[in-house]
Amino acid sequence: MKGTSKLTVTNGKPIKITIKTLQQQDGQLNKYQQEFSGRLAKVKENTYLRYEEDQNLTVTFKVDEKGIWLTRNGSQMKLRLYFDEAKHYETNYQTPFGAIKLTCQTQKVLFEEENAKGQLAVDYQLFSGEELLGEYKIRLQFEA
Repeated sequence: MKGTSKLTVTNGKPIKITIKTLQQQDGQLNKYQQEFSGRLAKVKENTYLRYEEDQNLTVTFKVDEKGIWLTRNGSQMKLRLYFDEAKHYETNYQTPFGAIKLTCQTQKVLFEEENAKGQLAVDYQLFSGEELLGEYKIRLQFEA
């Protein structure tokens, strides 16, 4: 991400993150919940939440005045999504097998934070061309 080269998982205030994800793909509903140790950082008007899912995958949420960026960087993959209810966002999902072009359509964006405690909620759909790949709901809570 441009402008965040100084931000690492070890910068910022330590926080506990609880993330719940609902994924509906091919008629099946998958639920995921996990807790992570992460970091909360403020850089100019932007707020960053960052954690490592494993040694090879770093997840960053960047909240700006218009929406929320989600970046997942790993040794074998890279995905960057932008959540803004007013826009569709096109991106490339980098996999070991090549790039997959995706379109993200956001239904809901919410971010609240006060005194290093808060929540983030995003509902969105992912498309490859005209094909709906899945519907997703992210619910993330954090506190110092």
